[in-house]
Amino acid sequence: MENVILRDKLLGPILIILVIGTFCFIKMSGSVFIAVFLSISFVILLSISICRTDRYIHNYIHEDEVFTIEYQKNFSKNKMNTFSINSDSIRSFKFYSKTFLDPFHRVSINYFDDEDYIDEKIFKINNDDKFINLIYELKKEKNKYLNSNL
Repeated sequence: MENVILRDKLLGPILIILVIGTFCFIKMSGSVFIAVFLSISFVILLSISICRTDRYIHNYIHEDEVFTIEYQKNFSKNKMNTFSINSDSIRSFKFYSKTFLDPFHRVSINYFDDEDYIDEKIFKINNDDKFINLIYELKKEKNKYLNSNL
């Protein structure tokens, strides 16, 4: 899992630097300046990417209209976090399939927190079967909740 997380964290900065680097080499001369500029830019982008908190799903359980998601933040493999939410407090959810540039599926859940404010959590998952099952369970619960309110 750490290899895929590392790839996820590195891919964005590498692609941005490649695009900027290609543009700089075409438009400018002075390759030493460009190399230093690109190196500094890569370090800054990589720092931002690594400091950004991502939640990577390990497992989820759906019991009695409660979703419990076990996840890790970034590289903290030894510390598992848990997110539990009742089905009726889910406001909406979106999902994004993985692509060539993004090695993880993403699930964004908008929900009402304890103070009735709308909050959002975005989770990443790279297991296709778990991703499909999670979306199926979310849609099933959302439809059940909507049908009960009619």
